[in-house]
Amino acid sequence: MRASIALAALLGLVLLYWIDVHMASWNPERCDLPARDLQPVNHNLSAPAVLLLHGFPDNPQTFVGLHATLQQQGFRVYALTLRGYHRSTLQPQQDYFAVSLAQDIFDFMKLQNLTKAHLVGHDWGSVAVQAASALQPQLFQSVTVMAVPHNMLKAFLFNPQQLALSWYMLFFQLPVLPKLWISHFHGIEFLWHTWSPGFTPTEEHLWSVLEDMHCPLVLHAALGYYRENLGCALLLPGIACIVLCFVLSKAVLRCARPTAPAKKSSGSGDRLLLLWAAAVLLLVLATQMNQAVVPYPASLLLGQAVHETRLMAWPESVQCPVLAIAGERDGCISPASFEIAMQDRSFFTKGSKLVIVPEAGHFIHLEQPHLVATEIIAWILQHS
Repeated sequence: MRASIALAALLGLVLLYWIDVHMASWNPERCDLPARDLQPVNHNLSAPAVLLLHGFPDNPQTFVGLHATLQQQGFRVYALTLRGYHRSTLQPQQDYFAVSLAQDIFDFMKLQNLTKAHLVGHDWGSVAVQAASALQPQLFQSVTVMAVPHNMLKAFLFNPQQLALSWYMLFFQLPVLPKLWISHFHGIEFLWHTWSPGFTPTEEHLWSVLEDMHCPLVLHAALGYYRENLGCALLLPGIACIVLCFVLSKAVLRCARPTAPAKKSSGSGDRLLLLWAAAVLLLVLATQMNQAVVPYPASLLLGQAVHETRLMAWPESVQCPVLAIAGERDGCISPASFEIAMQDRSFFTKGSKLVIVPEAGHFIHLEQPHLVATEIIAWILQHS
């Protein structure tokens, strides 16, 4: 009986992941979205190039003010759309690894004939610029990260508050529920208000974000960032621990009851172990058949995700000058996490600076635009 219930539960889980994937194809008419990239007005090829990369839940329109301010200073400024945040940038194989985001930056620079650039990233855009500067630091004169610092793993380890603030990362690993929450229960508005307490974005910008996230394909891709990059750290160890605990508990029970009928105990235990093995195998096969059926791709089984997670978590050093900007009231990534992540100055071989912006939350550049722009401009000019 217990074995049947366990098998039914696991089959139900696989079914939910299958539904989660196919939800992306619902209501395709909602995906006729306008392009939101911001292009430079200054076409002077000798002007320093600045690439702006947005995060979640957001789009390039978040940088309208910063884009204009930087252009007034004579920079060539591009605000790019992260892969998956527009129908034209969707990835058939759900490839939203940090290293792939970095490759998009390299490809864009090649397309625009840029040999050098300054990087500015917010949230997932910050992760993208961290990956790019780690892989090819010679291309970048400076790096500015907002809302997400380097060394986030260290922040998780030494700042327990951050674990609580990052509840949504675990939630996004679940099938179906996160999509229903965002699409039908004002999930995006909740995140904006929680992460930036007291701040209300303009109606026009919030509407553009909601329009993007109500496209099932874009929403699936946006959640894919968390599932691709974090699923290996959250789900596979969980499955392994469940299986291991089950095996150990059966071994303990057998040792504790040596006089129990061997045939009955062995048969029941073997059947349950067989069912667990079949369930894990089913998850693996589902992954191979459709890389998006579960929150981690088949490449994870080959160690790609582990390699890339290590690259982002513990690179040997940062070879570009780094400006880190955090909001004092950030309800997503706390300022304490920034302080922990940035405290090892030897890690930043080309220099670093941490700015904690008062009266600002997660969307710092929108809440304190003048202060943030001033810091970024000074950092860029210092390293041009």
